[in-house]
Parts: sequence; structure tokens; C-alpha cells
Amino acid sequence: MWIHLELNWLNWGADESYGGGDDTEDELQVVTNKKDTWYNHSMALSDFTGMTSKNNIAQIILSSPNSDGVVYIDNIFL
Repeated sequence: MWIHLELNWLNWGADESYGGGDDTEDELQVVTNKKDTWYNHSMALSDFTGMTSKNNIAQIILSSPNSDGVVYIDNIFL
């Protein structure tokens, strides 16, 4: 069993509107083969280098494409 987790952050920009022309986003991927255990992963907001601004974060999208089994997510700290 392996887990492939994608974290996508979307910043709406200074106009605070989706599709306003100044939106930026970035995605990080975490892959692990740990099975039947909690997995701790820490990342800094600065790791999302594709976002030119981080002042108006509107969405955090968590997805697990092509993973086997169920993924539980707990304790997200911003």
C-alpha cells in the first residue's frame, strides 16, 4: 500500500476574487509507503514557491489520486 497525497494551495490575489487575473497556486506532493500507521509530514508555506503572494489564500485542496485504500487527514495547522 502506498499513499500519494497532493496539496494544492490557491491564492486569490489582492482583488480577493477567483479568476481576477492575479490568482496564483502551487502544489506539493507527498508519497509514502507506510501502511496502517499515522504519518507525520510538516511543510512550510514558503515551500509553495509557485505562489507569488500568500496574503489571500482561498482554498487548500487535498487529493489522493491513484492511492490504495482510505486516507485520513487530521490536525492541519496553519
